[in-house]
Amino acid sequence: MENSVSATRQNRYNRFTKAALEYQKKKDIHRMALCLYVLQTEKLYLEGGYTSVYDLGTKLLKVAKGTISNYVNVAKKFLDTDTGKSIFATDKGDFSYLQLLEMKKLKKEEAQELVNSGTVTFSSTAQEIKGAVASYLGQIKAEQEKAKEDSIKPIKDAYEAFNKSYNELYKNIGEDDSCKELLQQIMDSVVVLYNENDRLWN
Repeated sequence: MENSVSATRQNRYNRFTKAALEYQKKKDIHRMALCLYVLQTEKLYLEGGYTSVYDLGTKLLKVAKGTISNYVNVAKKFLDTDTGKSIFATDKGDFSYLQLLEMKKLKKEEAQELVNSGTVTFSSTAQEIKGAVASYLGQIKAEQEKAKEDSIKPIKDAYEAFNKSYNELYKNIGEDDSCKELLQQIMDSVVVLYNENDRLWN
């Protein structure tokens, strides 16, 4: 049984490394990237004596480690293992590898949103997609910052109101040291709570 598993893995290793080389020659980057993705996820590179898919890729395909990483990441996120095309492909066309690479920073659902809205199309240049992605991520960040600010605003408002009331009360208690001490303890506790809340949000 063990020998059978080993033989199967060796056959898959041979199949996918051979295919990766063939697709590289044909400049079919999608399918080549998918081959590397399979070699990584199944750890088939071990059958060839390599330490990682990056080790295999740099030696077998003669490309940089960073490039191999991009191939694998694009394949994992955007390529369909059954068709060899992107998950966005239609009868009207498909995205090239370079176009998909510019969407790498996005989650799959976010990229789909840009495609569905028409912000990114098959005819978009890589530079245009890069700009659209940067704009989209910037908008998401701004929305997150606003949501965070909105959620903490009631706490800030309450602290400011308390601080104003505290100052008024402190002025009106006269020379009663015990009251002043108690009031200071209350203020110290509120400051600790406010600062801790502020630390957690920033």
